[in-house]
Amino acid sequence: IMPSLVGSEMCIRDRHRAGMASRRGRGRASLLDRRAQVRLLPSLGATVDACRRFEDAGVSALTVHGRTREQNKQFVGSADWTAIATVTRALTVPVIANGGIATAADVDACLRETGAAAVMSSEALLGNPALFAANRDPATGAHVTQRRLAREYLQLAREVGAPDASARAHVFKLLHLSLIHI
Repeated sequence: IMPSLVGSEMCIRDRHRAGMASRRGRGRASLLDRRAQVRLLPSLGATVDACRRFEDAGVSALTVHGRTREQNKQFVGSADWTAIATVTRALTVPVIANGGIATAADVDACLRETGAAAVMSSEALLGNPALFAANRDPATGAHVTQRRLAREYLQLAREVGAPDASARAHVFKLLHLSLIHI
């Protein structure tokens, strides 16, 4: 499923890219598009001002992480989707919301609450690369388990010669999610 899911993710990204392009009035997104990512600043006004400066500088899309720099790692806290929505309304370029995406339901909720053109996830995808496929096999519709993802990851790691330490750490992340639900 890993190659299938990558294909699914690519389709999602291409759909959003096409949507972003249409919002800009172009027929197709350019490979030379300039994109930037920002975190929330201490004040929402400062965040909106910074994002407008990126827009004025020519970015074609902006990813807004819904947490401040201080909310990194052990001080995570909830992502502020309301702040992302404010940025989305203030800009004309597409906004990609980042933060607080752990499930397929979160993707839908974030898009609805922020008005963003797309969402981005990082940490959650390390533990569940099937997140954007809602843990469904694109070919069969069957539920994709963490064990299956771990087995397929190990096979791919073997094929590309990934170092054991890297593979071990990633398999732990894949299986950790299923262990906390026992």
